[in-house]
Amino acid sequence: ASCVSVAGVVSAVLTTPLDLLRTRLNLRGGMDAVPECAARKGPSSPPALALLREEVVDVYRSRGMRGFFAGGACRAAWLGLGGFIFLGSFELAKKNLLGGDFAA
Repeated sequence: ASCVSVAGVVSAVLTTPLDLLRTRLNLRGGMDAVPECAARKGPSSPPALALLREEVVDVYRSRGMRGFFAGGACRAAWLGLGGFIFLGSFELAKKNLLGGDFAA
């Protein structure tokens, strides 16, 4: 269970920038919700990569590289603890149901 916990923490920290950008793109809503995008809407509405680039630049300008890892500690704690509890519960149930050695 400890290995899963460590793996959860590492994966959470490494994927926080991607999750942050995905969340910011989802929160943008429709193109009409953002005034500068609504003005550009039409036959040449921005492709997904242009929107992603705008978000990357916005995060970097407002908070620097640290901005990409905002909330990373909470995600790491959540995934680390969740992995520990989930796999620990699984191993305990396996031991009790099979009646075998815990390490098996």
